[in-house]
Amino acid sequence: MKCKKCGNNIEKEWNYCPICSRGVNKERNIIIFSMVILIIVIGIVILIIKGYLPMNSNYLERVLEKKYNENFDNIVLISSVKNSDTDLSCDGSSFGTIKGKGKKEYYKLHSNKNDLYFWAYYDTSNKSKGVVDNYEILLNRKSIINEIYNYVNYNFSDSINKITLSYNLNQEAINILSSDQLNSILTNIEDESIPKYFNTMYDEFNIYIDQDIFEYSKSNYSKISDLNNKLVSSKNKYYFSIILNFNNNATISLDGLNGKAYVYDKFDSQHAWGETLEEFIMRENY
Repeated sequence: MKCKKCGNNIEKEWNYCPICSRGVNKERNIIIFSMVILIIVIGIVILIIKGYLPMNSNYLERVLEKKYNENFDNIVLISSVKNSDTDLSCDGSSFGTIKGKGKKEYYKLHSNKNDLYFWAYYDTSNKSKGVVDNYEILLNRKSIINEIYNYVNYNFSDSINKITLSYNLNQEAINILSSDQLNSILTNIEDESIPKYFNTMYDEFNIYIDQDIFEYSKSNYSKISDLNNKLVSSKNKYYFSIILNFNNNATISLDGLNGKAYVYDKFDSQHAWGETLEEFIMRENY
């Protein structure tokens, strides 16, 4: 074969022409190098499309679908923040970031399977930290609170005046009129209300019973104890509290210290402040 630059006769196995020093396999090397680069680029594009590499919601969706073996929709970027130790209830502007520009990106997602909205985030600067979400926490919350509400309505229906729910995304107590209303509250989350402690939720049922606490406790001790035990057994999945409210501002707090029910009224030695329910019903009078 001949050198394409000077026309000198050369052998195929030579790397350079001995006359002009031109690379014999230069074109072939360029073609091979170009093909390698093209393959790498195509591979990166495929990984991004499939969600293996961080690219906003694609990465988030891929990880969560693999983790929970279900599809999620309505994936919306809520906020992007730099400082994880700061209250995350705003969009990040108070500490110099804007949506889509921070190191941590927070998303709201929806589960069709369980009709539930939840939050998830990941650190865009460090993929190895993975995706953090509160799907299981909110799923347990929805299931357990609905179960307790239905249990209370069935077993205490003859004495309940009203039931209210106070939850950490809305400090105002909401009067619960039906299981459908409660389910709607537990299904949804507010777009801009990512809590400071991402995995911490707190809810409280207040059950109002327009009767005397002493007589009611004595005659309904087994029902109150069963409700308390049911609440205690759910603590490993989700924790919330129940307060039974009676006349004269007297209350029974369920699942108190050591999982016991406690009575609270006026704070002095002549009353039952801090007595266990068992101690309270053993009184001769009140």
